Amino acid sequence: MNTSDHILLYSQGLQKKHRNVFLSLSSVINGRSPNHKALIAACESNRILVESDYYDVDMCAERTWDMLETVAEVKGWHVEEEWVNDLEESQWGVVHKLEENWFAFKGEDRKTQSQTTQAVLG
Repeated sequence: MNTSDHILLYSQGLQKKHRNVFLSLSSVINGRSPNHKALIAACESNRILVESDYYDVDMCAERTWDMLETVAEVKGWHVEEEWVNDLEESQWGVVHKLEENWFAFKGEDRKTQSQTTQAVLG
């Protein structure tokens, strides 16, 4: 099965049948495929995550950031210059969107988690 087949399978079947499926991409693994941007484009916006898949911890953040920028480019999302809490969803950039997806992946509500974090930090 080639990458195009995987894209078709993912976009037409897997996402629709299984609401708990997320796609997590890395520049190290997925970036090697010429079709990785098509896979990002086919993925529902609320089901995409990024990771490093890198063996050297010193390079993990950089590799993850590379894929974050690729997702932003493909999805047409801006990359936040600074973190701002309590933004309207329409103002979210790629980092806020991926944070929301991460909480959904973990089965948590972002709003509840944010309130808990704020209460702990006081």
